[in-house]
Amino acid sequence: AACRFGLLYDDGRGTVSKKCRCSEEESGPDRHHGCCGGHTRVHTSGLLAEICFVDAEATIQLLLAEGVKLNGPAVPPQEPWVGSTEEDPHWVVYRDWIQAQSDRATSSFLRAAELGAQIQDQSLITNAAVYLWNYSHHLLEAGEFQRLLPTFQTLVGMLQATEDYGC
Repeated sequence: AACRFGLLYDDGRGTVSKKCRCSEEESGPDRHHGCCGGHTRVHTSGLLAEICFVDAEATIQLLLAEGVKLNGPAVPPQEPWVGSTEEDPHWVVYRDWIQAQSDRATSSFLRAAELGAQIQDQSLITNAAVYLWNYSHHLLEAGEFQRLLPTFQTLVGMLQATEDYGC
């Protein structure tokens, strides 16, 4: 829950410029004040990315506690007295909630990668890709890789757009 409060600060206003606006000629203790704002935004964006990772991990743990893997279907109750689940409005709400949690976790990983791309931190993008790959392994084993293509195409695009790509 705490990470979700932290995400309230992620309003998208803190975009990061790529170049420092400090003048080489400035000297004295005030020399880096122009840069500090940029460095603070980079640091804040990095922290927000880490909060996104925590949020995604917590959401996945919630799914696992419900017996569901990331982007997996909701597991219907196994009790014999339960009738058709697709007609039960409670089941429909639960099923949709499970899907929303998977979507939230995926979105949180992608937001962390996006923040990494904004601050040119390739490791944040790579970490998001690794997390998603590992938590989606069951889909790969089932041959459902098409479901993962849009997500991983986005991540590859972010990696290619970073300045230190290939280093």
